[in-house]
Amino acid sequence: MAYELDDQSIGHGLIDLTRRARKEIEVIGLRNGHKSVPIESYEGMLLYRVMPEISRRLIQKGGARLLHLPGEQPGPDVTSLTGNALRRLAGTCVAKSAFDIIAEKVRDRFDPEFRNTGTFFACEAVQRDCRSGNILEVALSKLNPPEFNRSRPDFFADRISDWVEKCSIHPTTDIWTPAMPEYDIELDDFFVEDGQSMASSQMGPT
Repeated sequence: MAYELDDQSIGHGLIDLTRRARKEIEVIGLRNGHKSVPIESYEGMLLYRVMPEISRRLIQKGGARLLHLPGEQPGPDVTSLTGNALRRLAGTCVAKSAFDIIAEKVRDRFDPEFRNTGTFFACEAVQRDCRSGNILEVALSKLNPPEFNRSRPDFFADRISDWVEKCSIHPTTDIWTPAMPEYDIELDDFFVEDGQSMASSQMGPT
């Protein structure tokens, strides 16, 4: 489990996942003749710039060096970011990407009859909800834990904070751990509906 690995191992695991995700996309192909995601897209920003930079920092923190492959070009505008700014950029890319659709296409291509549902493809792992454990969130939190009193949104930490609060859990930091309840979208919807019902009843008759 990535959560239990040291910085260097998580960094290597993340860059391996990044490269496998790009390979999967190259196999399935994309619209308009693209062999991979355009680097200027949110998906491209994540796979070619942000995730390689997170991996580089973790591996360097562990005392080693990451050699980027051709195409992996974080660029000075990414390498110069603070840890919190890198968290925000990664969160924005995930939130605005179409990895859910890409992951479905990868599954349809490699496992059309859903016989290997216990195996995650790389694109599925990238888009996995951080409230159920996502290696990108784990890597970011190892590198730079979220601020406790945040003045700006943090996609990963805010989602985790909201979920654990609904589960009546109060961790010291808003990062995922294996001890957290598995994220359940149906239960999450129930909390939302229940909250709306309570709000309606408290308003009383009009």
